[in-house]
Amino acid sequence: MLNKQFEGTRKKFRWVSFIFGLIMAILGIIVFMHPAKFALTVTWIFSIGILINGILSFVFWYDIGRDGYPRPTILLLDAILDVILAILIFASSGPSKFIMLGYMFAFWFIFDSATSLSMASLSFHPGFNMVLGILGLIMGIIMLFTPMIGALTVAYIAGAYLIIFGIMLISRAF
Repeated sequence: MLNKQFEGTRKKFRWVSFIFGLIMAILGIIVFMHPAKFALTVTWIFSIGILINGILSFVFWYDIGRDGYPRPTILLLDAILDVILAILIFASSGPSKFIMLGYMFAFWFIFDSATSLSMASLSFHPGFNMVLGILGLIMGIIMLFTPMIGALTVAYIAGAYLIIFGIMLISRAF
């Protein structure tokens, strides 16, 4: 019965889906052709995200104490390190910014995973948070010793996603 309701809709060619899918697929190909440029752009975006995360972690740390609970030192340390890391990335330039992306992800994974492990008991799913925290620590340590792999991985994963998403949208147009 549900199929009959949408039968007329499925017969129409959807130009918006086709055009958007084509744009996504082309962007994905461009990312594969120029992963370093994409990584530099992503570095700026993630730097802003890390800065915001640091500020929000500090606000959360402050709110915990205001509500009468003991403030976890690791959360304050995580907030401070996130802000410092974001400032360091903003201050870097040229090719060093690309290397900074790999280190940025490594340190970010390590800091936030350690915080997640220490705060797991406050979660609704402490076991799940502990497992993810341990996995994040392992991945962060691996990326710390291979920063180029971390930076290129971000670019290639994004490129693959854009191509897959673009093809999916194009297929929906028919």
